[in-house]
Amino acid sequence: MMKKVTGYSLPAGKAGLQGTVVISLLIFIAFFLLYPNPYTLTPTSAQACPTQTTNPRAGGLISAPDISGSSGKFSNPVGVCVVDPQAAFVPFRIGSYNELRSLYFDQAKTSNQLKKITFTGDTGEGALSNCLTNPTCWDQDSNTSELSIYITGSVEFANGPLTGTKSAVIFIDGNLNINPGTISPQTQYPYGTANTGVVLVVGGNVSIDPVITRIDAVIISGGKIYTAGEDCRTSSVDANPLTVNGSLISLNPGSIVFCRSLASNTQAAEIIEHQAKYLVILRNLLSETWQKWSEITEITEPIPESSPTPIPSPTPSPSPITSPSPSPTPTPSPTPPSFKNVFVTSQYYTGNLGGLAGADQKCQQLADAAGIGSSQGLTYKAWLSNSTGSSPANRFTRSDVPYRLVEGTLVANNWADLTDGNLAAPISKDDTGATRFNIVYTATRTDGSWSGIYSDCNNWTLSEDSNNASGGLPDYTDALWTQGTGASCGFTQARLYCFEQ
Repeated sequence: MMKKVTGYSLPAGKAGLQGTVVISLLIFIAFFLLYPNPYTLTPTSAQACPTQTTNPRAGGLISAPDISGSSGKFSNPVGVCVVDPQAAFVPFRIGSYNELRSLYFDQAKTSNQLKKITFTGDTGEGALSNCLTNPTCWDQDSNTSELSIYITGSVEFANGPLTGTKSAVIFIDGNLNINPGTISPQTQYPYGTANTGVVLVVGGNVSIDPVITRIDAVIISGGKIYTAGEDCRTSSVDANPLTVNGSLISLNPGSIVFCRSLASNTQAAEIIEHQAKYLVILRNLLSETWQKWSEITEITEPIPESSPTPIPSPTPSPSPITSPSPSPTPTPSPTPPSFKNVFVTSQYYTGNLGGLAGADQKCQQLADAAGIGSSQGLTYKAWLSNSTGSSPANRFTRSDVPYRLVEGTLVANNWADLTDGNLAAPISKDDTGATRFNIVYTATRTDGSWSGIYSDCNNWTLSEDSNNASGGLPDYTDALWTQGTGASCGFTQARLYCFEQ
């Protein structure tokens, strides 16, 4: 059994830091996915320049050949030295799946070019292909070129490859299974164009069936990656060669199980073809700007300890002087509130909210826990309507002061501004100040009235999938914030908007 990994090289420079850089898998990760640990690294002196052969993991990233003493964990195989005698290298680590999803989906900002979509539960390639090709999935915006998709369950590719030409990063909470299918068995899973592709970020395991021979994707896994199915757990598997046009990346060392076995030991069983287009795709979808290298031209001398400050001698206390009793000061009138709080709930709910009163109570409880409720004499209600006509338009106190998120961001200047169809900022911060993205039950139009779309889950007392209710999307500021989507009454991950009265 033979493994082969091919890559690309950049042109060699003239000297010093401009050494040859081989774009290996680790550089691919370090350049786009890693970020520095939150501590300060003490500058390390550059050392002599013999070629290092032990663990050359930092090849092309540093010019000091060994910065970790006898351990040799970050050596430089080409032995290129810096000119200055002092150099520092900031180390990196790979984040967990939850960290990656939080950074690059939950906290990602939508734009004309980038749209975010959530699928609840298990999903197949058919639903994903429909979203990748159907403009209704990305708001009919012709400028959309990139998609960020979040799937709360597992994904199985079983009846053919993904279709579409959009670049996409797909976060999968569960497992990813790539199978040939039974209706029209497929052995190849191509995707994209010369400039577009797909990145699959998986929280669980990735299982690639032994008959699969081609996958066009970057696959990043928080669990195990089995190149020949679950049988890889116990032994190698007789299979055809597998070519991955992209990359296989594990968030845990040693978690990629290359286990295909060929009759000929002169042929590679698994081939990873790194493609330069993913440098651009990952830069756009999964990158942040971080300092990776610094040259230190001088050593900062420590600040000398100052001499102790002399303690002055105590002075005698003056004799007390009797003052006349002051006249009582009138109690000032309370200052009227300068704004109203608004937030999306940190908790999930189904359509069984206990009616409008139960929904209001849930908002009040979260506000109380955050210290912005009853302790301040403040009450809250849910932005929610029912089919009998009860709605924010007739339930709410119409504010003359601004509505703000709990961390101070302006949402609307007053009630009229709140209900004009556009918000100044999305209501995407919860009662703790954290950013949240999930469907929000509303059944309410932008003007605060009952939407009349779908049902009200039997006055918000029903939690069955057979009924649907309309909702909003907390990362939008146009009408979609309150009437942009729908969810079943049995959906277990819906939120509420809560407004101070």
